[in-house]
Amino acid sequence: MRRNAQGQSEHFDIHKLVGLPDDVLVQAFHVEQSWSLKIYLAIAYKASDSASTLLLLKPFTPDQLQENSDKVLPKISANRPLGTVEKIYMVRQEAIVP
Repeated sequence: MRRNAQGQSEHFDIHKLVGLPDDVLVQAFHVEQSWSLKIYLAIAYKASDSASTLLLLKPFTPDQLQENSDKVLPKISANRPLGTVEKIYMVRQEAIVP
């Protein structure tokens, strides 16, 4: 769901923008938006009967969510196993205290 220019809620499908197949089974996701309007999104989806894929997108802004766009939002890339993940929790960088 998102708000349109008139402030009304509307359905918005982000499958293509994040590079997910249409028939994917999303197992978990986490989304946050910072005061600067950057959106942080993590998605875990079923890759096979015994494995899941974790998709981490680079921070993006709402204006990048164009429904008829052929562009895919940039991802943080890594191609290695994580092991068993029981929970995904994201913290914005500005929230981390040294």
